[in-house]
Amino acid sequence: MSTPKEYVFTPGYYLRLPAALCSGLWLKWRAPRFGEASGARAGRIDLENNASAPLRFLALGDSVIAGVGIRDLRDAMAVQCAQALAKRLQRTVHWQLQGENGARAAQIRQSCPDLREFAPEIILISVGVNNVTSMQSPARWQAELGALIQHLHQQAPKARQIYLGVPPMAQFPLLSGALQRVMGERATCFDTLMRQMLLALPYAMHVPVTLPPEENGFADDGYHPSSQSCRIFAGQLAETFACHRIGRDLEIKA
Repeated sequence: MSTPKEYVFTPGYYLRLPAALCSGLWLKWRAPRFGEASGARAGRIDLENNASAPLRFLALGDSVIAGVGIRDLRDAMAVQCAQALAKRLQRTVHWQLQGENGARAAQIRQSCPDLREFAPEIILISVGVNNVTSMQSPARWQAELGALIQHLHQQAPKARQIYLGVPPMAQFPLLSGALQRVMGERATCFDTLMRQMLLALPYAMHVPVTLPPEENGFADDGYHPSSQSCRIFAGQLAETFACHRIGRDLEIKA
């Protein structure tokens, strides 16, 4: 895997950094906290009169996969994507998910279950926001992400890894002022590095995240996606994957 060029932050980033760190500490103390969604973490979506082999779908990652901000996992990103894939591809889907609130790339790799028995065909990964907020360096982010990519490929060499892009954090309602600007620039940096790392890998795909303009695009905490956002994005993701499966060129660029 080739190493992307070093990313250089703007001078304004460093000028805002002290104020952003103070705001971040205050927000960590005062921000509302929501638990992970409840519900089964594995299941099957059956289609009537469908004789094709079931599609095995695994979702791994952070609070987006764990459904933080959403009550029921059936309305969260992972299960919504499984349902959308079943409908779009007209295949029964066996799905599993493993998400942890606050997980960074290294933690996702370390807690990843043994994939050889389940043998997923699609792995959806949500990662990056916690690497951004933990103030890791871009080089450390590349190292952790690279180790995760390689680990998943070794465990499930036939699987298609689909990475949700690092979202534009400058648009998160919870953030404001210097913190919003600094986290926004860091998120852009980490997303750019992710896209560059995945671009040359035939078994991996980067899917950029765009946030809906609607007020209900976020959960009540102003930080995590709402069930409606998850449903919209799941449909777009299923369409993207279906197009790739029938041979169209889907080099996705942020």
